[in-house]
Amino acid sequence: MQKVLLLGGSVFVGRALLQRLIAHGFDVTAVTRGLVQTDWGTADHIACDRRDAHQLAARLRGRTFDAVVDASCYGPEDCRAVLAGLQAMPTTYVLLSSAAVYQRSTAPLPFAEASSAQGDEIWGAYGRDKAAAERVLSESSIPRRFVVRPPYIYGPGNNLDRERFVWSRQLANDPIFVPADGETLIQFLSIDDLTRAIVGFLDPQCAVAPGIYNLASQTYVSFNQYITLLGQIAGRQSKVVYVSDPTIPAREYFPFRKAHLILSTQKLGTWSERPQTPLVKGLQAAFDWISSSSNFTVEPSQREVDLRRL
Repeated sequence: MQKVLLLGGSVFVGRALLQRLIAHGFDVTAVTRGLVQTDWGTADHIACDRRDAHQLAARLRGRTFDAVVDASCYGPEDCRAVLAGLQAMPTTYVLLSSAAVYQRSTAPLPFAEASSAQGDEIWGAYGRDKAAAERVLSESSIPRRFVVRPPYIYGPGNNLDRERFVWSRQLANDPIFVPADGETLIQFLSIDDLTRAIVGFLDPQCAVAPGIYNLASQTYVSFNQYITLLGQIAGRQSKVVYVSDPTIPAREYFPFRKAHLILSTQKLGTWSERPQTPLVKGLQAAFDWISSSSNFTVEPSQREVDLRRL
């Protein structure tokens, strides 16, 4: 039984990874700050601030792991603290990075793993810090290093207001303000595909070599197509209002930035664990989860309130 150190485990991505790792028989130790009450099942939980290198090292003392799955790394110091705190280097380290590392000014679409990846200005420090964390891991002595670069992750458990954002307005018959002409292209990754691939990377007999991998659905959609698809799932029409003023940041009234984000998925080839969930199927699962566990109450931003008055 492989011993896995999971950084994260409380919400969405970390939670889904915890559940899949346990289901596949891994001996899991999860590190979180302990701020969210969670049923850890068979996993051992360590309440610790991973960014406190001394505290983390003390809490990991006497433990060794075959693999690390890092789902809560947001910068180079986060990665350094983990590497310094480990009693012995694991065989495998899987780092959850982001497509935000790609630089739109120099990397052609769709972004490929070999493209320039220092972080793009539209993502601010988030993309730069993710790229810097990748570099720290690349300099380590761990033999099997996997870096995962997803675009927008979605699905049951999503704590970010993206698909729910659109559905709530459709169901309330409220306007959805969309940047420019709505033809910005975006790509997604279902939470099920993400966790399945990461568990696949942990297999010592994994058919793909260690390295950097884009993980994404093989198709992409425009804002307009995305909204239409969500409307079909909810059984509602959309009241779309296009915002032509480029000085108004899209994130002030819409769940995505006005920036194409599409990735090449060719590097994984025909690997059996590559993302394969059709977008409509994954979104239906998300809709069902929200319907059963949450609500579709509209919480308009101040910018939306202002736009409604125009």
